[in-house]
Amino acid sequence: MRTVSKRARWLGVGACVWGAVGCSGTAHQGLVVMRVSETEAHVGLGSGEVKPGDRLTLLRYLCTGPKKDSNCEMRPVGRGVVLKVINDDYSIARFDAPNGLHERDQVELVPPSE
Repeated sequence: MRTVSKRARWLGVGACVWGAVGCSGTAHQGLVVMRVSETEAHVGLGSGEVKPGDRLTLLRYLCTGPKKDSNCEMRPVGRGVVLKVINDDYSIARFDAPNGLHERDQVELVPPSE
């Protein structure tokens, strides 16, 4: 797993939000943009990237150490499924995340073979 500082983590999240509110690209990654309930959220993956029934991995930066020198790693914290594609940019997904669902968590499309 990759280790990054808190500053680099926030710069990365800021670049994603500033760039397209979703980090969408060939890797089919996006962000939890808005929680709808404890288990459902709008995610930054749209019609060109996902379809209903596609599986997602929920990822979150988990940090250790003192705030100034903490090391952060992106770790999987849950799984999800796309329920409905809203438009070219957004979908609604349901997640099973034991530690909760947070806005700005990242989501990644699970390849069909997994």
